[in-house]
Amino acid sequence: MENPTTREREIRALKDALKGVKFESALILSGANENEFEIDGIRVEIRSVAEWLLSQ
Repeated sequence: MENPTTREREIRALKDALKGVKFESALILSGANENEFEIDGIRVEIRSVAEWLLSQ
């Protein structure tokens, strides 16, 4: 997610997926945590894979 091209690609794919299904929130797994943001009122969280796996 550090590379702007990668970030845009991942967010664009998520936007496309959110169009077809009703969600309250979304999660992107990455190498590091980043700030949350919203897409059309849907909260998107970016979490590190390691942290997410340890919380499961």
